Amino acid sequence: MANILALETSTDICSVSVNNDREFLHFHEALPRQHSEKLLGIISDLINQVNLTFKDLDSIAVAVGPGSYTGLRLSCAIAQGLAYAQKIDVVSLSSLELLSLEAHEKTGFDEIISLSSSNQGKVYTAKSRFIEGDVDTEFLLLDENELKNKIFKQNSKFVGQGCELLQVQNILPNAEPKASLLMKIAQLRFRKGKTIKPEFASPMYFNDEDSWKKIT
Repeated sequence: MANILALETSTDICSVSVNNDREFLHFHEALPRQHSEKLLGIISDLINQVNLTFKDLDSIAVAVGPGSYTGLRLSCAIAQGLAYAQKIDVVSLSSLELLSLEAHEKTGFDEIISLSSSNQGKVYTAKSRFIEGDVDTEFLLLDENELKNKIFKQNSKFVGQGCELLQVQNILPNAEPKASLLMKIAQLRFRKGKTIKPEFASPMYFNDEDSWKKIT
């Protein structure tokens, strides 16, 4: 099993996971406007608890948004800095994919559409399919009217804050993007060699259409 550090800070929740060859440790707690002060300390504490050093890491996993400007900039910068320093690669996922992953685990549905809240009239959507433990996702950035006029399959399943805007059932209203779920995908992709270079782990902000288009 690879030694991986996973970071998710797209919301007020600070979510960090780390593992060695015997155990996984997770931190998942709401820390509004405190990520900059506490994230590095949380990472160091977890690394120490599993008796690792940063040199022992095989990869870094990071959720790249969309979400909070401050949180995403911080976690992506840390992921890139550690990866460059240790000469290792990165695994990145959208925070919307993590919502769909949790909904998939809880409901068993094999295709889920995750919808962000509306920000400046834009809604980010991620249609995820789950195949052999991994997730394959199609991304769209739509304005509110485009979303409301878009035709989805009759049996489509939805998760995320944008469900209210679209007036569809949210199959898991309490879903949150979690580093523990990011860790599962990171382990799989590391084994398969499906990692990326650190410079490609770039945050997708709510007000940045160009960064979203890069992964479509």
